Amino acid sequence: MKRLMLVFPFYVFILNTGYSAVFYRLDISIDTQNSSLRGGATITSDRRPEVIKLSTEGLDVVSVFYGGEKIPVKKSYTVEVSPEKSLTVIYNLKLSDFHSENIITDEAVSLLGNWYPFIENLAVYSLKVEVPQGFILISEAEEEKVEKKEGKTYYSFKFPHPLEHIHLIGTIKYVVRREVLKV
Repeated sequence: MKRLMLVFPFYVFILNTGYSAVFYRLDISIDTQNSSLRGGATITSDRRPEVIKLSTEGLDVVSVFYGGEKIPVKKSYTVEVSPEKSLTVIYNLKLSDFHSENIITDEAVSLLGNWYPFIENLAVYSLKVEVPQGFILISEAEEEKVEKKEGKTYYSFKFPHPLEHIHLIGTIKYVVRREVLKV
């Protein structure tokens, strides 16, 4: 029993390399007049290299950079990201089907499905959005910043916990009511 007690701390503190997070930064600009968006997605890891599988299915990919170098545009990638070697995808999305999970109109934004390059890994997401002034947006976040200037509203959402997906919903018709729940 004493050996087990001595080996366990050794494993926990010496052999355990710890959790390495994948970070996913999304920067998008929403054009409500044309039901479209422009976006940039950058994926990296915080400590050790992580293999990610990324799909760009349904997106109009403009360019892809891996480790700072431009690479050919494909529908999917399997790459290793690290703090020194990130993957960046620049893309556009034009929405025309109002029966899908993704809708952009002059009154509402609902991005619930395939609206950014999808990765199979859990990731810590940060999302920056440019939208016409008057829109109220919500997304998964513990930290939110809003700035208004020159007819636009700029939202910044940060959620420090790993997620499978991130969503964005907004409108010009309603007001967000905030409450802190005590559990």
